[in-house]
Amino acid sequence: QMQQQAQLTPGSEGNSEMSQAFAKVVECLSDVEREYYSRLWQATGGQTLGGKAAFDFGLKSQLPKETLKRIWDLSDWQKRHCLGWQEFVVFLKLISAAQKKQLVSLDRVLQACGTTS
Repeated sequence: QMQQQAQLTPGSEGNSEMSQAFAKVVECLSDVEREYYSRLWQATGGQTLGGKAAFDFGLKSQLPKETLKRIWDLSDWQKRHCLGWQEFVVFLKLISAAQKKQLVSLDRVLQACGTTS
């Protein structure tokens, strides 16, 4: 069980909420998704995925660059210019939504998981 991985600064309730929401998305993965996402994560090196590498990875989805930029901005909510495992999962979920012509929003990804704010 992965407990809070993100280092949160004291007094940043918004950050803590967001971090918990991202953790929840990971918890909600089906076994098939978890296995597939884990394989993709390992293929990227399995540590953190930097901005350029993430963007290049995202380009394989055939989505427009503007869409990928939006997905990146939503996934890299801490503005660290890299994605950890939880952010990577959200990144993939958002790409998947965009490919299905669904709304690209964190709320939608979180609702699909049954978390509501």
